[in-house]
Amino acid sequence: DIVFPRDEGSHYPSDDTITMEWWYTIYHLRTSEGREFSVMSTFFMPQIGLAYRPFNITDVEGGRIHSSDEWGTLDSAEGGLDIHWTSPVEGEEPSSFHNRLDDSGEPIPFAYEQQLDRLDPETGHTQSLHLMLDVRKSPYLVSGDGFVTIGDSGDSWYYSLTNLEVSGELELAGEIFEVTGFGWLDPQW
Repeated sequence: DIVFPRDEGSHYPSDDTITMEWWYTIYHLRTSEGREFSVMSTFFMPQIGLAYRPFNITDVEGGRIHSSDEWGTLDSAEGGLDIHWTSPVEGEEPSSFHNRLDDSGEPIPFAYEQQLDRLDPETGHTQSLHLMLDVRKSPYLVSGDGFVTIGDSGDSWYYSLTNLEVSGELELAGEIFEVTGFGWLDPQW
């Protein structure tokens, strides 16, 4: 069975039957003036010693996608969401995705914080996102219990948090925007 908060966190590498694992997020964000952005980011477990992280921001008004796909180092804890991703790009801040903590240091159920950073070494521009996420709907367990039979490729556990209330800050090409919106999170392993 999928159990929270245990299954918010990593299953790899301690479970050697896991051959893939990821945390996929989509956000639809808006400034108080109505400017819209869409964001997609994913943390993929390490393959060949490296982890893959796409981080794409679409500036809806500007009609432009700011795309970033990087290989780096991923450290993730078991028992709760606690991901730290580091790029090999010098000067780029680490990215993280974790449970928010209450005043006593305990995880707040279904409350997260995500920090994403990307430094373009050619332009020196930063693409970043710092969001607070609050789940507003019970988890959706794919196939009713979260267990998905894929066939010859094996099986998978999969759930979605389909209604995240989101607020924070987005930085793009030298501009900083206060944003609010909604999103979802799909962990799968």
